[in-house]
Amino acid sequence: MKQAIILFLFAAIAVYAEEPVLRAGIITDTHIGQTAESCSHVRKVFELFNALKTDLIIHCGDIAELHYPAGYRHYRKIFNEVFTEPRPKELFSYAGHDCRGFKNDEEGYAIVKKEIGATNDIYDRLDLKGYPFLVFKQFPDLTKYEQMISQAEKDFPGKPVFVINHEPPVNTTYHSQFWGSPRLLQVLQKHPRVVQFTGHAHGSVRDERNIWQGKFTSVSAGCLQHWAGMLAGAPVYGKKSDGFLLLEVYPSKLLIRRFEYLTGKEYAPEKRWLIPLPFNEKNAPYNPEHLAHQSPAPEFPEKTVLHSRFHKGGLVLRFPEASGDVAEYRIELAEKRASGQWILFARHDQFSGFYLQKKPEYIQTVLPESYFTAGAQYRVRIFPVNFHNKSGAPLAAEFTAPELPQALAATEVIAPMKELPFTLDRTGTTPQIQNGFYALRNNAIAHLALPEDLFDNAPANAVFRLTADFCARQTAEHPWAIIVVDQQRKKRATSRIGTVPGESGTMRYILEFKMSKPGTHYFLQFRGGGPGRIRFDRIRLERIR
Repeated sequence: MKQAIILFLFAAIAVYAEEPVLRAGIITDTHIGQTAESCSHVRKVFELFNALKTDLIIHCGDIAELHYPAGYRHYRKIFNEVFTEPRPKELFSYAGHDCRGFKNDEEGYAIVKKEIGATNDIYDRLDLKGYPFLVFKQFPDLTKYEQMISQAEKDFPGKPVFVINHEPPVNTTYHSQFWGSPRLLQVLQKHPRVVQFTGHAHGSVRDERNIWQGKFTSVSAGCLQHWAGMLAGAPVYGKKSDGFLLLEVYPSKLLIRRFEYLTGKEYAPEKRWLIPLPFNEKNAPYNPEHLAHQSPAPEFPEKTVLHSRFHKGGLVLRFPEASGDVAEYRIELAEKRASGQWILFARHDQFSGFYLQKKPEYIQTVLPESYFTAGAQYRVRIFPVNFHNKSGAPLAAEFTAPELPQALAATEVIAPMKELPFTLDRTGTTPQIQNGFYALRNNAIAHLALPEDLFDNAPANAVFRLTADFCARQTAEHPWAIIVVDQQRKKRATSRIGTVPGESGTMRYILEFKMSKPGTHYFLQFRGGGPGRIRFDRIRLERIR
């Protein structure tokens, strides 16, 4: 008995003391400027990588905000100041921001490579301590992409093949439904040993949806600029992000640890992402279906009350954070009809405080007044939703909308399908109409022209509110984003807003924007979604300031 206990203790100590074969620090989307000060966040991360004894530093792309040779030189100077010999190896995925202004992206990338002192080319492989690391530029040649992956699989039988891209495959990690690549997904589905690291989507490393397993494994490295996220009916978030990853490679597993440079601490060490080796699709721990089945639904505390009141700007909602791993709150608005039936007509979702270093006790959000009509009866329901799309019981409140402030000027179109042009971006043609719906192909970009009379008579810096009621029939995995765009300059006037996925029925969306200069005209742009159909039911444009 004593001998068995001693053997068990020795085994436990050996497991605890096990050292990884290698450590790789992974960052992305640093978006530095032209000065040394703009690289201060990079210095802090390098100092942490130095303390963590990394063998390799991987950058998943968008090193600078624009093509800034001076910024690349500052990056190299900081690297050399922080690390002493022998310095860690480096790999860079060359991406779009770093070749801005170049018709030929490879010409821009060649300058980046020289100025930043990189050793890898736009297609390259580093073999390190018995493992292959493949790195590719953004929008790689797919033939070369697959050839390099296949060759690495032959050269390293049974080992994971690490693939570094800027853009994620579509419908994998969080936000990839908007920012992901269908082309990469087609290739990687044939290569189960691939473990891919990406940037581009500007995720938060606190988001449990940033690791994904299907027929292969994909991991988003977050970002070192601003974390972003898109929800149904709500503008894109743009919050400061300080997250990066540390990959530890062991013979029988991969361990991914998440860190924050502002605190220098590891986030959720009790929830490190652990990938068993060899890969087995059937029991892959980060398969979304497995996670959804295993994860408990979040719940509000007992006797929670939803506080709601009308104030300047709209309906103010205040409620406590739910328990568990809450990603977001699904806020549904319904109006009571004369028949007594409640009709769902809008969603305006809200993120939880998961991305903050200190989780707030309460969440507060404002639903714009344009959702409501004075004297009508409404019901609001708020569902807590976890990272795997499982929702708990909702909070609810009913109310009658009070008198609301009047706009300075307004125009309303009740037959938009007849009165407002809807055209495809590339061809300028009108999409085909089928059973009263415009038909849009996968990843189509289309524009709905907005009434021009209010724009023509408005002063500089006038503020407008667009209320759009439309019925969408689209894939749940790949909904559209909508944006108001300056028609002349082709620049966005609003943040992106996500549409309600699936077949939603008629929903209301509200976008506010400021006129850039007198006489500017605008359109409502649809982009980034899968194939679907859309019917416009009502467009209201108001000048509110």
